[in-house]
Amino acid sequence: MQNLFAHPVWHGWKSKTHLQEPGTRLVQDGFYWVPLIAALTGARREEIAALKAAEITVMDGLPALIITPNANRGLKLLTAKRDLPLHPQLVELGLNDHAARQIDRHGPQADLLPDLRPRKRTGFGGQVDYRFRKLVQTQLDGSPEGKVFHSFRH
Repeated sequence: MQNLFAHPVWHGWKSKTHLQEPGTRLVQDGFYWVPLIAALTGARREEIAALKAAEITVMDGLPALIITPNANRGLKLLTAKRDLPLHPQLVELGLNDHAARQIDRHGPQADLLPDLRPRKRTGFGGQVDYRFRKLVQTQLDGSPEGKVFHSFRH
């Protein structure tokens, strides 16, 4: 995990044409947030990528993530509906602030990660899949032990 999250996506990259090279550009877009949320909650890629900003909330005084069917997606199983406490690192990195900005800009039905809205018939997580596989190959010298995005759930 440390090798994976040492990638420039989370520390700063050089430019759009040099995403794999360290630099000063840090963009908290969907590709920044989805792997972090997956690693710290165990939620599915599609569940995270299709979140509405209002699903990042406070419950009983604690920051929380609500996973429930929304206008962007259903859930794999009825039992997949759940409330998860937000890991303090996600709060520290500004996930709550990101959600609040989306609501301020686009209203209560705003997508949390609008850059992940599907352009074709792919699901919300489709754009993350290719980039994540490429990142794993770069950071982990291929994909040892068959590590893929779904590995966060285990």
